[in-house]
Amino acid sequence: MSRSRSNNRKKDNTTSRKIIILLMIVCAITAAASALFIVKQLAEYKENDDVYKEAVTFASGGTETETAQADSGQTEEGFPNIDFAALTAEGPDVKAWIKIPGTEINYPVTYTDDDDFYLDHLYNRKPGKAGSIFIEAQNRPDFSDQNTIVYGHAMKNGSMFAYLLRFRNQDYLDEHPYAYLVTPDARYKVMFFSAFKASPSESGKDTGPWRAAFKDQYDYEAWLENMRSRSDVKSDVDVSSADRTLTLSTCADKGRSRYIVIGKLVN
Repeated sequence: MSRSRSNNRKKDNTTSRKIIILLMIVCAITAAASALFIVKQLAEYKENDDVYKEAVTFASGGTETETAQADSGQTEEGFPNIDFAALTAEGPDVKAWIKIPGTEINYPVTYTDDDDFYLDHLYNRKPGKAGSIFIEAQNRPDFSDQNTIVYGHAMKNGSMFAYLLRFRNQDYLDEHPYAYLVTPDARYKVMFFSAFKASPSESGKDTGPWRAAFKDQYDYEAWLENMRSRSDVKSDVDVSSADRTLTLSTCADKGRSRYIVIGKLVN
């Protein structure tokens, strides 16, 4: 009887060892697959980043300067000096350049009549997970609409529009109160006045942030007031129906919501 128990115990031990070895093999395969995925993802991030770093060379020929009157006296402000001829030779759909000083946001802005295309294509029209910064298809690409919507991914490595998520903090807005927007024919300082989280379900609604057209100036004024009232942060920027606005939109909460930053165009 004791010998039987001993044999059973040996069989149990052998089975346990086999299970443990099998689990170790499964864990090793899973770890290797995860490591391979991470390496592949990092390589893709770098490849995408390299494309946009190359694009920045078209904006590295110095800056145009503008003298502006401030409360404390004269200040000098630099706009990116963009070589649009060289830039559009690489990316024919590029219509503008956006830069938020003090952040990593420094990118060409594209436009097509298909809002899905630049979700997974770089500015040079080559496939890429980072996509591109692009203008809403319903808008005109020259920023002449009352409100122009611009989209971009919030990449995990902090690229594209990831820095927009930081505007929920008052100190961050205070330190980064404006963006530069340059087109082949004009240049604008975008003065931010609102930043807030929105739900994708708001798309198409009059109260949502993604509006490219308005019934009249009163409708536009009501929308502006609503956008300001939703803001997580405070701004002393005055905005009225006489102004044009720029709405920047990116993903938040792993895609469950969107983060919005809105500013008025000043030229």
